[in-house]
Amino acid sequence: MRPNSALAWMSTSSFGFAVMAAMVKVLAPSFGQFWMVFLRTGMTAVVFLVVLIVLRLPLFPKKGMALLVFRGLAGFGGISCLFYGTMHLPLAVATLLNWCSLVFVILFSGIFLKERISGRTLSWIGVSVAGLILLVLPGLLESRAAGPHLPPFAVAIGLLGAVFSAMAMTAVRAAATRFSAELIIFHFSALAAILAAPIAFRQQSPGEALDVIFSSSHLGAVLLLGVSGSAAQYAMTRGYAVASAGVGSALSLLTSAFSALIGWYFFDEMLSPVQWSGILVLATGVICAGRAAARPGYRGRAAALARTPEIS
Repeated sequence: MRPNSALAWMSTSSFGFAVMAAMVKVLAPSFGQFWMVFLRTGMTAVVFLVVLIVLRLPLFPKKGMALLVFRGLAGFGGISCLFYGTMHLPLAVATLLNWCSLVFVILFSGIFLKERISGRTLSWIGVSVAGLILLVLPGLLESRAAGPHLPPFAVAIGLLGAVFSAMAMTAVRAAATRFSAELIIFHFSALAAILAAPIAFRQQSPGEALDVIFSSSHLGAVLLLGVSGSAAQYAMTRGYAVASAGVGSALSLLTSAFSALIGWYFFDEMLSPVQWSGILVLATGVICAGRAAARPGYRGRAAALARTPEIS
């Protein structure tokens, strides 16, 4: 694991995903959930198709397609749940629920990738989870003084998205040792766009959607949705190539800190003092987990396992 590179890539990814979530919030009154999934993944698929053609890389590898398809299916579930949560919850809460995936990542990477997470790293990840509880729990209470109300169904969808995201992240970690970041992102985006298209077209006809997209008030937000999402996806994939799955997911929790600031500044989303304390506790846990995992002598075993024929 290369801690400095991992921190740089995952911080870039976190900021990009926070901007993408903000654009989902901006576009929500005009588009259905799956239209935004289709636009986000469709634009990314086109960009990386061009990149693969320019680099003369094969679009369909002879081995490992099952892993790419699994990553695409899990990623589609994750992004669909994330967009739903973003439409119905404050930005910081929606993104943080999605990054609860760190708990599931540790489980999945231990089962499928045989990665070892040190006890110290697990302890600091526990601190991060405590911050998560401080952020989410007050919003489920009836008192408005505890923070903005959080619809229980939206919270449940957010947690379901965390499970899908954990599957996708674990698949990215395995795939990154065998395939280029460009190929991984292309297959995820193309498959997600194909799955989202029929649902999106039932929500809103393509003609109506195009009229909205090319209006002066929406075009910039649509483009930023695609650009920020694509950049964040690329940075995340590169980050998981140099970090263990559990630590990479912990660093990704920085998305919620960026989202909290964006939500407060642009959308007047006011969190309670307890919820802000949760973000502080979370940030402390994330930073210390990254440092603990970077101690001399620690090394994840995913890269060695991924080179064997058992991973397909």
